[in-house]
Amino acid sequence: MRNRFNSILIVLLVMLVNTTIVKGADMKDIQTLSLIEVIANAQEYDGKAIRVVGFLNLEFESKALYLSRDDAQHSVTKNALWVELEKWTEYKKFNKHYVLIEGVFDANNKGHLQLYSGSLTHIKRLILWGESTK
Repeated sequence: MRNRFNSILIVLLVMLVNTTIVKGADMKDIQTLSLIEVIANAQEYDGKAIRVVGFLNLEFESKALYLSRDDAQHSVTKNALWVELEKWTEYKKFNKHYVLIEGVFDANNKGHLQLYSGSLTHIKRLILWGESTK
């Protein structure tokens, strides 16, 4: 009986952790947006869980989600969000590809040298989007 109680308690704790609010954003209330909408209305989405699609560039001092491949190639950083990924080298398979990414938008964190239009933190999902872009 005690083992069953412990098992139920563990399941409840896991459920609680999965619905924990991160920096004011509840991931279950995630909004699907365009990068243009997020950049143009940064203060409106600050601290909110968002889902966006863009071109991901993962290089030293340039870990960002751009509107397009051209913007990434030409370093148009105002058309991009800095991406806070721990151990970013483990995500190299996503580099130079369009991706769908979910995380919390931070309008005040402008990334490396404050060059970007905000950042995505607390990344919960990252998947390839569409065809290969290499």
